[in-house]
Amino acid sequence: MYFQIVAARIHDMRGKIPNDDRRHGKIYLENTKMAATFQLKQTEESGIYAQETAQMRTIALNYVKNHMIFLPMSVQKQNHWFLSVVDAKLRCIQVLNSHKPLAANILQVVRNMVAGLKCYFDHIDADVKKEYSWWIDFKLNIWDIDMVEELPQQDDRTSSGLFVLKYMEHWNGKRLEKGFTQNLIDQFRKKLAAILVNSPLNEENAITRSPLRFS
Repeated sequence: MYFQIVAARIHDMRGKIPNDDRRHGKIYLENTKMAATFQLKQTEESGIYAQETAQMRTIALNYVKNHMIFLPMSVQKQNHWFLSVVDAKLRCIQVLNSHKPLAANILQVVRNMVAGLKCYFDHIDADVKKEYSWWIDFKLNIWDIDMVEELPQQDDRTSSGLFVLKYMEHWNGKRLEKGFTQNLIDQFRKKLAAILVNSPLNEENAITRSPLRFS
């Protein structure tokens, strides 16, 4: 599944439901670019600029307004997408994966992401947590990584991105609020282009009715 299409659909979902409260807490849908950044940034560099520190603080403070952070991620060598959920209440990283044979590869990618994300939280670790008390700590590196079982699984090689989008849409922190099958995913594949073209966030659509230019 193309990176840009996954990113565009997430942008569309965020715009349609800006304050996404679900049964087990408020969630934040992160974009693909930021999730990839965390995979690469595994340690805090020395001599970091004040401007970057401020940006990292802003990102972290935005996250802690929520109970869960949804991070769409990929194992690039296998071109496979999966979803990581940082759950503050449970103090764990949940992994929603549509192809179990890749679980071992996914685990290392998640560990890299956790190390990178922790660098951002380190910038607010000394703050008073009165306004976001559900975050007991930011020691993500010692939180459990939970490979969620009994999820809908793909039976082809090209649907992982679509499965991630459905996981993001329906996961409430403990279970999927709506189940789906490969057949439904195949139908969703056919509908997705129309969803994105007709999205109110599609700037090009508003001007010329031509598709897919999300800001």
